[in-house]
Amino acid sequence: MKVGSTFAVELWAQSAQGLTVIPVALGYDPTVLELVSADPGDFMAKAGTSGAFSKRADPASGQIRAVITASGPPGAAAEGALLRLVFKGLAVSDGTPLTMSEAIRAVSPAGESVVLTPPQPWPVRVLK
Repeated sequence: MKVGSTFAVELWAQSAQGLTVIPVALGYDPTVLELVSADPGDFMAKAGTSGAFSKRADPASGQIRAVITASGPPGAAAEGALLRLVFKGLAVSDGTPLTMSEAIRAVSPAGESVVLTPPQPWPVRVLK
């Protein structure tokens, strides 16, 4: 991607059981990337339920926190996008990382903690 252009990233998840709450925390370098938007993905729809979405972004620290919550009956096992993030390149970088700030500790319909394995950091190259 080039400085001034935008790109989209989807954070995918796969779960063998239904989930009712999925908190996500991501970090990025705010001197290299600017968060343009953060929207829910299709995970809850693929699980057969509707979902509510809340987010809090801190552009100064490069932190994004989001929570996806089932607002309908608990869904089934699913695979799909939790979040769709759009970033704008601000400065040249050979590989600034997008990282999970903490493990994803989801909650099952029974109230049990379900730990989803976080992905490795995603290096993002920003060109002139």
